[in-house]
Amino acid sequence: MFTDSSSQLSAKEVNSADLGMVPITIIIDDQEYRDGVDLDAAAFYERIGDGLQLSTAQPSPGEFLTAWESARANGATEVVSVHVGDELSGTLNSARIAAQNFDIPVHLIDSKSTSYGLGVLALEVTQRVRETGSTATIVDFAQNFVAQTSTVFILQDLRYIMKGGRMRPANLPTGDKDVPVLGGSGGDYQLLGTGRTVDELVEQMAASLLAGDHQRHVAIAFAAPDTLVFTERLEAIMHDSDLVASVRRYRMGPAIAVHTGPGTAGGFAWPVSVDEPAVRSE
Repeated sequence: MFTDSSSQLSAKEVNSADLGMVPITIIIDDQEYRDGVDLDAAAFYERIGDGLQLSTAQPSPGEFLTAWESARANGATEVVSVHVGDELSGTLNSARIAAQNFDIPVHLIDSKSTSYGLGVLALEVTQRVRETGSTATIVDFAQNFVAQTSTVFILQDLRYIMKGGRMRPANLPTGDKDVPVLGGSGGDYQLLGTGRTVDELVEQMAASLLAGDHQRHVAIAFAAPDTLVFTERLEAIMHDSDLVASVRRYRMGPAIAVHTGPGTAGGFAWPVSVDEPAVRSE
């Protein structure tokens, strides 16, 4: 079982799931770093600032082959690899090229997402395969899970997302005092509203994460230190809700912050059970 480092999974989560991690490359002023290997979130936020040229690069097919070979050498007869959405990155395309040159079956899964939406999908897919002992229905399971996972986030500095090109939701506000609240499910991000104060923004994000009458798990992002106020307020609201079965915190690292900026806040929600479609209220 493999994913990539845009999943934002902690080392503890990766080790507990025995999940292989293929690092995204972070480029800062032409210097390359392997996400989570040469550069962690804390070091990235210490360095980020005006004037730096920031970008990312997907893993090469060779990097996928090297990672998968380790599994084959340990007796694996199939590989399942879950990655950042095809519309957001070239990562899956590299994986497809690698799969054509690998000597055991590779099941590639498009998360249609990134950040912890990808991460929790990778964890759930890993658990599903180990519980059932089969990959026969894993793609269907993943597609159902993706459709029921929702996200909401704010962008306090639009320069980052406008530079990236791929992840550019429509109808972003033009007012320099308006912070957009974006969200959706199944990888479809839309403008949900705008706000100018912490209270306004937290209220809108919380309402999106709590939409529907089903039980759900929630993960809340912590990015740069000055976004902690959003993290803590969202966590408090989630803990107080009868609709929330569990609340996790994840660290938003370089692979995501390069494209969204250090002022990003938000999170993900997914149903406790994905065997049947969740009922969401309009």
